[in-house]
Amino acid sequence: MNTQTAETTTIDAAEEMGQVADLIAAGATREARRRTARLADTATVSTRALLGEILAALETHPAVTIAKLRDLWKVSDEDGRALVLACVPHAERRAEAAKQAARDALGREIVTPILGDASFYPADAYHQDYYKSAERLAVSSVGLFVPKSEAYKRYREGCGRDATVKALWGSEAPFAK
Repeated sequence: MNTQTAETTTIDAAEEMGQVADLIAAGATREARRRTARLADTATVSTRALLGEILAALETHPAVTIAKLRDLWKVSDEDGRALVLACVPHAERRAEAAKQAARDALGREIVTPILGDASFYPADAYHQDYYKSAERLAVSSVGLFVPKSEAYKRYREGCGRDATVKALWGSEAPFAK
C-alpha cells in the first residue's frame, strides 16, 4: 500500500470514527457499533483492537470518556492517535455533556461555569495516594515525623472541608465522613 493511500485511509477512518462518536453522543449506539464493525473489517489486527477500545471508551459515562481516550492516545502510534483524536468531543459539547451529567446526578441546576480545556500537567508519582502513605514527614503543619496518612487525616479534619460539604449536601455527599 502506498503512503498516499495509507494517509487517505487513516483520514477516512478518523472521519468515520468522529461520526461514530457523534452517534454515541446522540444515543444511536447500535448504528455506531455497526459502523465501527465495518471499519474493523478492513483494518489491521492492532487497529481493530484499538477501534474496539475506542468504542468501549465512547460508551462509558461522559465523565470518564476523555480520560480513557487520553490513555488510548498515549499508547497509540500516529495513525491510532488520529483515530482517537477524531473521537474526542468538541469542548462546547463536552462542557454541556458534563453539565447535563451533573444535573442528572444531582437533580438540580448547575450554576458553576465549565470552562474549556487548559494545559494538563500530571502530578509526580510521589503525590499519588498521599493519604495512604506510611512515609513520615520530617516537618509538617500538624507535627514532627508524622506519617503522611496521619498528616492528611489531621489536615482534612482541621480545615473543616468535610463538615462544610456534609452541611451543604447532607447524605448526598458520599465522600464526606
